[in-house]
Amino acid sequence: MPFYTYVVSYRGATYVDQVRSSNIKGHGPGFVGAMLAKPEAHFSPKMINETVGKAYYTEWTPVPNRINLWRASFDLEGSEFLIHVIQTQP
Repeated sequence: MPFYTYVVSYRGATYVDQVRSSNIKGHGPGFVGAMLAKPEAHFSPKMINETVGKAYYTEWTPVPNRINLWRASFDLEGSEFLIHVIQTQP
C-alpha cells in the first residue's frame, strides 16, 4: 500500500503528516480532518467538518512536470486552503 506525505498550508501555517493508504481521493479528506483535529492545529470542530467536506469534493490534480505529487485547494473562511500530497517510500 502506498505511503503518502500530506503538506497543508493555511493562513501562514503549515501542517505535515504521513499515512499509508490505498489512494488519496478516498482517504485524503478524512486524513486531513484527523490531522487538523490535533490540539496544535487549533481548528474548531466546525472548521474541521467544513474542511473535510470541501476536500472530498475538490479535484485532486497532478502537479505538472512532477511525479507522484498532487494538489487540491479551496477557499476556507476567505483564505486559500492548500493541500499537497506526495507519494513517498518509508
